[in-house]
Order: sequence, then C-alpha cells, then structure tokens
Amino acid sequence: MTSIVHYWGRRDTVRADAFRLSIGVSIVIGGVIGWGLMPEPRAIDGALVLSGMIKYPPGSIQGIYFHNVWTFIHQILSIPLALGGDQAAVANTFNALLGAVMFTGLALVTLALTESIVLAVTSPLLIMFSNFWLVWSDYPILFFASHSYGQLGLAACVLSIGLLGNGRPFAAGVVAGILPSVHSVWGGWTIAIILAAGGLLNTYFCVSRKQLAAGVATGLAVSAVSFGWFVRQRLSIPSGGDPALLQLWMDLWEHHRSLPYKPRTIFLTSLFMCGAWMLFDAAKRAGRIRVAGMTIMLFVTAAAAQVLYELAHHAGRYLPDLVVNAMPGRLVNLHFLLAYPALLALMAARTSTILPLAVSLPIMAFDRKLFHAGYLFLVLFFGAIHFSELKGRLNRFACVRAWRESPPPVNRIVTAIGIIGVVWSAIVVRGMMATPEAYCTNEVIDDCRAPAIFQQLSGTAIKGLVAAPAGLALTMHRHGHQPVIAGASGLDFVAYLPGTVTSMRDMLEAVYGIDFANPSEEIRGKPYLLPGQGKRHWASLTSTDWEKLSDRFCIGAVLVPEDWQINLLPTVDGNQITLYVFPWLLPSRCMVADHPSESSL
Repeated sequence: MTSIVHYWGRRDTVRADAFRLSIGVSIVIGGVIGWGLMPEPRAIDGALVLSGMIKYPPGSIQGIYFHNVWTFIHQILSIPLALGGDQAAVANTFNALLGAVMFTGLALVTLALTESIVLAVTSPLLIMFSNFWLVWSDYPILFFASHSYGQLGLAACVLSIGLLGNGRPFAAGVVAGILPSVHSVWGGWTIAIILAAGGLLNTYFCVSRKQLAAGVATGLAVSAVSFGWFVRQRLSIPSGGDPALLQLWMDLWEHHRSLPYKPRTIFLTSLFMCGAWMLFDAAKRAGRIRVAGMTIMLFVTAAAAQVLYELAHHAGRYLPDLVVNAMPGRLVNLHFLLAYPALLALMAARTSTILPLAVSLPIMAFDRKLFHAGYLFLVLFFGAIHFSELKGRLNRFACVRAWRESPPPVNRIVTAIGIIGVVWSAIVVRGMMATPEAYCTNEVIDDCRAPAIFQQLSGTAIKGLVAAPAGLALTMHRHGHQPVIAGASGLDFVAYLPGTVTSMRDMLEAVYGIDFANPSEEIRGKPYLLPGQGKRHWASLTSTDWEKLSDRFCIGAVLVPEDWQINLLPTVDGNQITLYVFPWLLPSRCMVADHPSESSL
C-alpha cells in the first residue's frame, strides 16, 4: 500500500489554497455552463405566480399548486421578477447558480478524496459529458434539463458533503440547514447524513461538533424564514380527499412512485460498496483518516439507499403516505453521482488500476451520447488527464518535459490530435448552445421561439383561465404570462395536495375528455398530459358546451395549434397557433382578490 501514501502524502487536511482554488475554478466553469447550456428552469413558472405577474382565480388547481408548494427557489426568483427584472436574465442567473453548486460540490468531494486540484476541477466536466451515472439513477436529475428542484437539491447535498470532507463543518451545516427550504426531502437526507458523519463518525472526520451544529441551526433559521413566507402566501385547499379517488390516482396516474424497477441497480450499488470498502481499508492503512470517514459514510449511505429503493418498489403499497411521498428510492442518485470521484480515489489508492478501469469504462459506454464524436473526445481527453494525474505525470509539469523529450514526429501528431479534438469539441458545445431543438423544446413551441410567436397575440385581452394542450399551456404560462387551467406544471402535485384530487378528476374528464378511472396506456403513470390530449374531444364541443365549461372552470379562452378544429370563431388566427377568446361573462367567483383575472398579452 505504498502508492497511497506517496499520492496522498501524510497530511490530513487539504491545503487552504487548494480548497479556495477548487471552489473558484468550479464556480466559474459551472456558472458559465449553467448560463449557456441549461434550458429555462421549471422554477421560473412558480416565481412568475409569486411575483404577481400571473394571477390565478380562487379554486384553480394550478394556482393552488403554485401557492401551496414550499420552495425557497420560487421565493427568491420572484423578487427580481416583481421588481421588473428580465425573465430570461433571472432564469439564466438561476441556471448559473445551479451549475456553480453542481460543479463546486463534485469538485470538493473529489478534492477531499484525492487531494488533487487537477482531478477536482476536471472531474465535474467528465461526469457532465459522459453522464454515465445518470443511466442508473432512479429519478432523472440531469445536467441539461429543467428539473430545478431535484437538481439543486442533489447538488447542494453533494456540496455539503464536500465541505464537511474538507474540514469546513460550519459551512457544511449552513448548506444542509438551508436545503429543506429548497427541497424538503433532500434537505432531510442531507442533515441526517452530515450530522451522523460529524457525530457517529467524528473519530474519522475530526471536526468541531459545535460548529457543525451551529451551521445547521443557522441554515434552519433561514429555512424558518422561508417557511414563514410560504405560510403567508399559501391558499386554502379542501382538506383530505376522497380515499377511493386518491387510491385510483396512486395506482393509475402517479409517476414519481411508479418508475420501472431496475434490477441492475442492486448490482451497481454492490459494486460501489465493494469499491468503497476497498478504499476505506486502503485509506485507513495509509493514515488518511478523513478519507476513510468519507468512504464509510458513502458505504453506509449506499446500503441504506438500496434498501429504501427495494422497499419503495416492492412494498410501496404498504408504506405510510408520508414515506411514499418522500420517494425514498431517489437516494440512490447520491452514490451513483459520486461513483466517479470514488473511483478516482480507488485508482489512486491501489497499485493496479486495471480493475477499476475495466469496471468503469463499460459502464460509461452504455451511454449512447459517447458515440458522438465531440462527446467521445471530451470524455477521452479528460479521462487521459485523470489517468496521467493518477500516475503522477502532471506533477511539476513532468508531462511537458516528456513531450519535449519525445521525437519530433510524435510531438506533431499529439499536438495535431489535441488541437483538432479541442476545436471539434468546441464546435459541438457551441452547436448545443445555438440549437433550439436540442435544449429549448417543450413538444409544441420551443422556449427559444415562443416570445416571437406570442407577439401575434399582443394586446389581446383575456379574462379567466386559458385552456390549452400540454406543452402549449406551459408556453402560454411562461411566455404569455396567462393563467392556464392545467399544464403549467406536471400533474404529480396531487400526492402532496390530496385535497385537489376531486378537482383534478373533474377537470380531466370534463375539459380534456379523459376517463379518470381508466386512462389510456399512453398516459397511464405519467405526470403530465401529452401534446395531442383533448384534440378529438375539443373538436366535438359546441359553443354551448364551451360556455358551460367556462362557467364551471373559469375558462376565458382556448389556445390551440393551428391544425386543431374548434367550433368557435377565432380571435387571433396566427402562425402556428390559434386563439379563441370567449365573448360571455365569467361568474364573480372567477375574479382574483385584488382585481379581475383579466390581462392583455
């Protein structure tokens, strides 16, 4: 085990300059990637409502959701929007923050395990481009996706662990304490993990328990302020819910708790645990106490996550609603995300790197994105840097001296390959940033083209809610700034707000023509409606039918793609979309508290 001592050295605390440099570089890289590559986040939709830019009438299930979901993300984003800030700039700033947290957390965990700045600042890039860990996760929390809450929740959890692993207990506690206000489930897991690490495993971590507790208390104070804000802005909803309807919802509609079971998860978790135990043994022998503590923490967390995953998939019907709503299986995301940093540490600790490489590369190859030339080069490029770093070839610029001492033809070939690869990868990344089809689509009108298309509706007054098919409803909410009957979020909030289940059933059956008790296979178990849902039903409705629906559900207009048939006279017959504004008056209950639910596009 001499190699681990040689690589890690004999210090137990990462140098302050390495810590600061890793944070600084990761914030810049993650922030730039978040600003430039991530699509508009879902969190912006709730922020538009809390800021007052979109007002929902009382009783609207979509409005009830936005006002009754507690997340600090909605609250903090609503402030600049309420002050007149540009929506795109607010969304991009959030994405930059999200990218910075993601990259910094991964960098700090890698730094704590390997003490290498090179590995720390480049590992997040390789993980992002390969996405090999996402293939196995129970719930999709992607780099290039709009899942704001799960993304930031997992990223902040990793950041808290990374801070603790680098001997910063107060900062780790603050992040963990704030996290419940961002994502309550990840907040709970994170607090439990770091308190257990700082308490039960403090023999390994050697951190101040008082500082850790003070950090958690400080963060929880921020969460308490956020919760008080939430209580003030929440709307009353019917208590409880019809138990029979709720059971139907959980059996036929609920998505988060009906994801397919993946038997390979237990194999990969077992593989991770074996590697973690090998790393724990090597670190303990080499006197790397804190690394040993982090490894045993990940080992126990992975074991607990797999047990919860099995329970969620095989005994979910028998678990309490509180446990089921927390989606216990999602904890497997944590150790799959940290698999690569742990693999680097294992390769640093063992004299032979053949076994870890033989295990990791086939797993990465499962991701078809790797067959794209640009992605493949980036993965191989960073992989080569990591391999060289682990072998000590980058220490004191040894790789530069080796390059100078090699024969001239080899120099030219290597240089040419490097330049071509970097340029090609830059073209690929630039193409991702410039191609709306890749990162801006929502199945009807992509977010990049929506503002221009909605200019056609400028000045059109609309009272009440807008009925629109899925995708287009989200675009109407996000870019038309109009309240919609459904579609501005998923339908999966019923599990958290069971009092809305009756209203959800009535809306699905009356407005979209869907049999709540017997949905078609194409939408069963999905948290959203499909873009074509309601097309045939709406074509069969007469003007009288629409007037009845308007009175019952506070609908004031219908927005559909241009090829849909609606038996009404169009108000705006534009490019790609057609808007029908109803001429009849809405009942008084469809008015919001401070002014009628009427606005102009």
